[in-house]
Amino acid sequence: MERLHLFNHQAPGDILMFTAAVRDLHKAYPGQYQTSVGGSCTCIWQNNPFVTLKANGRRIKMQYPAIQCVGERHDFHFIRAFGEFLAGKIGRPIPHTNNWADIYFTETELFRPETLLRNVFPDRPYWLMLSGGKRDFTAKWWDPAKWQAVVDKLNKLGITVVQVGLKSKKVPGHHVHPPLTGVVNLVGKTPDFRDLMRLVLHASGVMCVVTASMHLAAACGVPCVVVSGGREPPWWEKYEGHVFLETMGRFPCCTNDGCWKNHVKKSGCPADKLCSRPVLTGTIPQPECLSVISPDDVVNGVLKYRSGEISPVRIAAWIEGQEYVRKRLQTGKEVVSMAVPSSPNDYSTIRQSLEQMRSKLKDVTKLANELQTDINALVARAEAPSPAQPRTQPAPAAKPQAPKAKAAPEVKAAPSISGELAELTACVLLFGPDANQVIKIKKGPNITMHQMHRRCLDSLLANTPGKALKKVIVGCNNLSKQSYDYAQHVLANAKVPFELVTEDPDKGPYKYPTMRRMLPRVETKWMLWLDDDSWFTQPWFEAAQKMVAANYCKGAVCYGKRYFQWIKADRQKWIRSRPWYAGVPYKINPAKHSWKVEFMTGGFWFCDIDVLRELNWPDPEIIHNGGDVMLGAALWQWSEGKCDPMKQCYRAVANNKQKMFVKISDADRRGPSSKDVSV
Repeated sequence: MERLHLFNHQAPGDILMFTAAVRDLHKAYPGQYQTSVGGSCTCIWQNNPFVTLKANGRRIKMQYPAIQCVGERHDFHFIRAFGEFLAGKIGRPIPHTNNWADIYFTETELFRPETLLRNVFPDRPYWLMLSGGKRDFTAKWWDPAKWQAVVDKLNKLGITVVQVGLKSKKVPGHHVHPPLTGVVNLVGKTPDFRDLMRLVLHASGVMCVVTASMHLAAACGVPCVVVSGGREPPWWEKYEGHVFLETMGRFPCCTNDGCWKNHVKKSGCPADKLCSRPVLTGTIPQPECLSVISPDDVVNGVLKYRSGEISPVRIAAWIEGQEYVRKRLQTGKEVVSMAVPSSPNDYSTIRQSLEQMRSKLKDVTKLANELQTDINALVARAEAPSPAQPRTQPAPAAKPQAPKAKAAPEVKAAPSISGELAELTACVLLFGPDANQVIKIKKGPNITMHQMHRRCLDSLLANTPGKALKKVIVGCNNLSKQSYDYAQHVLANAKVPFELVTEDPDKGPYKYPTMRRMLPRVETKWMLWLDDDSWFTQPWFEAAQKMVAANYCKGAVCYGKRYFQWIKADRQKWIRSRPWYAGVPYKINPAKHSWKVEFMTGGFWFCDIDVLRELNWPDPEIIHNGGDVMLGAALWQWSEGKCDPMKQCYRAVANNKQKMFVKISDADRRGPSSKDVSV
């Protein structure tokens, strides 16, 4: 079996086209190739049966040189370009199969998307709208005033419009999405591209320019109205079943091919290719080929779907993928054979199945709420005093006291063992593309990467009471398919609400950018952090409850294993520059000109989430190393030096002896080192 590592660092739309080449390769030569993938937007490859995240084999940078001769090949679609290039690289023909990207969804994504998109999933049918674009391709932008007119017309017809779009953290301002009125605004609220995939999957339709969302709509069998103009020819971009508003042949600049210009006016870049027929009368400069497309053209496209005049094409490969994922989740094993439905009408069948499943889930939720109401009433009745029992007389009101000369500082109320720390959210970070990589354990036999991931998750579930574990959020940093699938399987079987969060596509598979994506999903007061090389050796939650009950009232908001580090001048300067720095002095070592910063080691700790949010933690400038030390520094500033915000908590009584209930960072370092990325 030949191993290939295929990679591409282009935009999400290009990666979606890339998936078709991998599918066609394995369809043509089953069992003859093992493919790993890399590059940008790796979340697109999740659940894909044709890829492994092992980065090995012959490296091929995937490209599509066919774009240079689009005007001469009027029967050639973009989806075929990567496959043609790959065929040339391996020296074998790769027959093209289907004109849609090869993406795969889990059952949760299919039937319970609201559990994954808790804060943004619309509660009613909706059409998605992408009304902006990137600054490097302003020739694709359509007039925002026309998009607003489309929204106004659709709102009058009772159609909900959800506006989406990316806000790049890597290059602020690179993506521009003018705000519209009368929409559900989710611009910047889908930082994970997979979130956008889920929104497209469950949308009634999509309205956009030529962008990744139209490729997603085609892959999901969702209606799509595309405002194209004459920049790119329809045979290169258009999908069967889409309303593709193009103006090829209406202007001399796009007679036999698209113009492929990227800007309407100069942007200052030497590589600018300027539109030869700009129109400057709208709210933004735009090509004439786009300006002649009216809002009514878009609205009429939407209405054609509603009337049944046009139906999106159902995708057999998409259904095949869903069947594969379903069987794999049920059995916990890989599925080799996958039946492919042949009927093009399977779209309606699948859509009806989705609606039926959602309806059943709503009924179950309603029944559960009714049962809980009855239980609460029974409990209240049981706890109510009997009429024969004497009632306790209220205590007399306390006499007012004279004011003291100096008021005592305000402190937090002490939480009860069953109250303040009654439940928490566990955040677990897993890293490692090679499931079989041998990991050196500090004390004990070596294990593989996948075994270490299993040990971490299994120990959490086995040693934390089910009623205390409100939710588990798993960060998946460049994670192997084997570990990703196991996390889904074990958490689903444990019946614990969970989310799998992939790395930040702009930052890469580093600890603290992924942590920034995980912590906003925490809904409990307390959160637990666990690195994948840390694991519980015995029950721990009761000891943690008692520690919090005794120390939270004294100002301790973070618990774990305590260390300290001497901070020298370069990092002192960085700390002073941070918004959480309040000028509270640290302990000083005059001989070393250093600050003493105490902190909880980063492999295991738990903390009051409100404090982390007050600090905007993790700091956006922290990438991979040193974050635990800087959290200690930030907590000291938060305390204003009036209390100790951290408390040791990593031991519990077992067999009348104090023992560590957790092994922290129990493996050698791997992945990025402190020299690669840091504070």
